[in-house]
Amino acid sequence: MSDMILAYAGDFLALADDLEMKQSHLNAACTAWNIANPTPEKRQDAIESYLQEYERLNPGVADSENLREDLERLISEKIRLFPRARKHIVGAEMQRVDGKDHIYVASINADG
Repeated sequence: MSDMILAYAGDFLALADDLEMKQSHLNAACTAWNIANPTPEKRQDAIESYLQEYERLNPGVADSENLREDLERLISEKIRLFPRARKHIVGAEMQRVDGKDHIYVASINADG
């Protein structure tokens, strides 16, 4: 799974400067992966729900449109590269080991 995340979201992850921001970008990439799995109608509902919750938890954020654009771009890329991959990501961690960043991903089959 880690290789798949890097393949579809590597450029997005590389935008982050430090480990904390890389973890934040990894979290967004994993959220986008999970949102990409259901039908297009359910995807749109999931995006809206996610953004509402994000705004609720981050009251200082006046505009979540950048986040929406990032999510939609990541979702499109996941579907383009891995249309049949349906695993659900349940956790992901970015760690720096010996000066190199590593991604650890835990997933389950989407069916349960």
